Amino acid sequence: MQIRKLTAPHCANIYELMQGIFSSLASEEYGTYRREYDGNERKITVYCGEEYYFRNDSTLMLTAIVEETPESVSVEIVSGGGKTGLFGISWGAEKSAVKNIVRVLTANGFAEYHAE
Repeated sequence: MQIRKLTAPHCANIYELMQGIFSSLASEEYGTYRREYDGNERKITVYCGEEYYFRNDSTLMLTAIVEETPESVSVEIVSGGGKTGLFGISWGAEKSAVKNIVRVLTANGFAEYHAE
């Protein structure tokens, strides 16, 4: 499992970015899932998608949790399930999928943070 956390002071197009990322990741067979929770001072959107990897015949699940407040936007990215075989070898699928999302977000003003 891979987990990365990023934050930005503000990102006007966060939902366009995330929709674009998850639209390109998921195959037509699986599609994507999106659910919004809108509170008084905070909006949380959960994105889920699956991606098939032919090289190790496995399906990887990607989840991104976007939390938007008046002050900032934070994104937690979690991937898992990209392993196969007796020894659970992933050939880097989990790490690679998360790295691609991190690359898009950092190009749009996000920085990684490590919070407990």
